[in-house]
Amino acid sequence: PDHLISGYPIYDREVGRQLNGALRCDGEEEEKDVPVTLMGDAAHPMSPFKGQGANQALLDAILLARVLHRTITTTNSDSRQEEQRNAKEIETLLPKALEWFENEIISRSSSKVISSHEAASYLHDKVSLEHDNRTRMKAWRGRCVVDRKGDA
Repeated sequence: PDHLISGYPIYDREVGRQLNGALRCDGEEEEKDVPVTLMGDAAHPMSPFKGQGANQALLDAILLARVLHRTITTTNSDSRQEEQRNAKEIETLLPKALEWFENEIISRSSSKVISSHEAASYLHDKVSLEHDNRTRMKAWRGRCVVDRKGDA
């Protein structure tokens, strides 16, 4: 029945597109940039056809926590204990740390975004409804070789 069918548009962005501080914005009252970053689907949107969106978002969160921790702390060379950096050091280090973070998450997630896009294309292609002896994926990719008996 039609009431059990739902649909939604799939939004794709160029795979592997670096954020490169795209969200650095000018504050209305301040003349300096405010460091902001993206993670999860906001940074690397993908359709839900490979089940990787949440996994990548969780990995992004862990990496961001580690990057922020390394940015705000330093290890005392004498006591070997962690100490918090001063605000000026953090302000200086944070933009580069976030840029490194963004490059890492885009690099790591690019193959997942591509796979998700391929799965969405496959699942929304008419070939996925074909009734024959070929596997659906082989038919979609056009790699199926049919022998004389018609078997794949």
